[in-house]
Amino acid sequence: MAIIRKKGYVDRAGEDTDATDKISITPETVPDDFGQILDKIAAFNKSHIDTEHKNTASYIYHLKEMLKLTQEIGNTLETDLMLKTALEKIVSVFKAERGFITLFDDRNHLEIKTLHNMTREEIIDRQCFDYDHITALVLKSSRGLISSDVARDERFSHLLSSGVFPQHSLLCVPLLSMGKANGTIFLENHHKSRIFIESDLHLLNLYGRVISTATASAELYRTVVNRNNYQHSVLADAPVGLVVIAPGGQIATINQAALEIFDLNMIDVVTLEQDDRPTNFIDILPVSEKPRWSRIINTVLTTGQNYFNARYSHNTGYLEKVLSIKIFMTREFPYDNYGLVMFIDDVTEQILLEKYIIFSEKLVARGEMAARVAHKLNNFLTVIANNIELLKMSLERQKYDKAAFNANTVLDQVFKIKDFLETIVETPRVEPGYISFSLNRLINDMLFSLNNELNFKTILFTLELADNLPNIEINVEQIQQVLLNLLHNAAEAVDEKALTCKEIDYQRRIRIATSYNGALEKVTLAITDNGPGIKKKNLGKIFNLHFTTKKNHHGLGLYNSRTIIEQHRGRLMVDSSPGKGTTMTVILPRFQPKNIPENLPDL
Repeated sequence: MAIIRKKGYVDRAGEDTDATDKISITPETVPDDFGQILDKIAAFNKSHIDTEHKNTASYIYHLKEMLKLTQEIGNTLETDLMLKTALEKIVSVFKAERGFITLFDDRNHLEIKTLHNMTREEIIDRQCFDYDHITALVLKSSRGLISSDVARDERFSHLLSSGVFPQHSLLCVPLLSMGKANGTIFLENHHKSRIFIESDLHLLNLYGRVISTATASAELYRTVVNRNNYQHSVLADAPVGLVVIAPGGQIATINQAALEIFDLNMIDVVTLEQDDRPTNFIDILPVSEKPRWSRIINTVLTTGQNYFNARYSHNTGYLEKVLSIKIFMTREFPYDNYGLVMFIDDVTEQILLEKYIIFSEKLVARGEMAARVAHKLNNFLTVIANNIELLKMSLERQKYDKAAFNANTVLDQVFKIKDFLETIVETPRVEPGYISFSLNRLINDMLFSLNNELNFKTILFTLELADNLPNIEINVEQIQQVLLNLLHNAAEAVDEKALTCKEIDYQRRIRIATSYNGALEKVTLAITDNGPGIKKKNLGKIFNLHFTTKKNHHGLGLYNSRTIIEQHRGRLMVDSSPGKGTTMTVILPRFQPKNIPENLPDL
């Protein structure tokens, strides 16, 4: 449809973009020179109505025609057809040559709804006359407008195109709805024997009110129908089951999702919308479920309190379902003073999925535990293997004191493995508490054990161990594991750089330093390598579980190390720059609280 939106376009608020400054808002009466010949025009035109004598046959004729129009358009709820019928009747009654009706659309644009003996292009192009300004004036003033001869009417001289313009008579009235203009009726004649007069304006206003009322009724009907269709489509397509029942249990509404939940077809259910003898909700349920549902519904009806059950076990007789149920009372019930609204969702698959997820998480946890156990056992076995090899060398060289040390170290590691395995297979027990131990001694013992390991043989260790370092309260086994992890990582880093470094004199180096802060009573251990460093994007991830950049690694070492240090109320930090190496820093308190339970072993 064409939309009047060019010069002089009017919106629903009554804003005229160009025309209102050129046309007076209040319609004026016909100029004096026209008044002098009105009687002649009326006699020649055989006026539609005698305004001085309301009981004339002409007046009765118009009342009858208006009644006919009211009946015709009252039976039509389709707006376009109704307006077409109305315009045909008005053109016939007023003997108009041309005319059109406009209405505002949903976007507040004035739209031509129907025409008689003219085209939309003719109105929009306005080659002879600017119709937009007339409708703008009528809409803004909400009052009708008449001109018996537009060509000689000074009010409209600026609207006429150049050239000879024939005698032209027009009527335009607003369509008023609740005091606001929502459209116009426009009529015009070019024939001198069909000139509009003042009485026509009053009559057309009456016709306009009849049409406005019918239009508003049709629009209201369309709104109600659209809303009902929308509600039904939403209910039908909703993935959640919806059931609305009357206080007596009769089903008022039930959607497709609810039917599927209760294993029903639409032919199995009669609703209040369909019949005055609807199906009772309890009757559609399996026999075993009827008592429970009856209690739930009666409780809501009696107490007025909402009911909610996220996991209601519903037995269909051959299948067990898990339902999420919400029931509440509504006072907006069209069939009674109140009713119940039930939202029912089949969450069976969701519950099964949750169980599978939990099961999978348990499997993953077991896998992680197995990997951590293997990792820790590997640490023990590394120390054992190294000391057995040293034991063999000591025996060959007849250095029995060293051989005894190596044998005792192996035996100590075996006992640690035994204790460790007991903590896994037995009911969790409290691990022996922290003991006061020298961190410097722990470092020296560790380096002695690693001295014969292949990837440590080519590394130059620099030790800067503080002389004033006091004993600290630690779990020796756990801190030994941390130290071993950090040294292995440093050794792998310097080996990696050695493979790619172009410096001929590159020397694998690891620096180990300890220090003590007496004021804070904290001990610091720093292990620095001259490897390739850690990429900036990986710095925030290296302590994450399973994060690793190396093949055949599990990403457990640094994760476990940080966990152990945090259990000791300490901190494990990293400082690294690409190409400049990495420093891992451990800060531990000198004393542990006496009132905390002893930690379980970290797996």
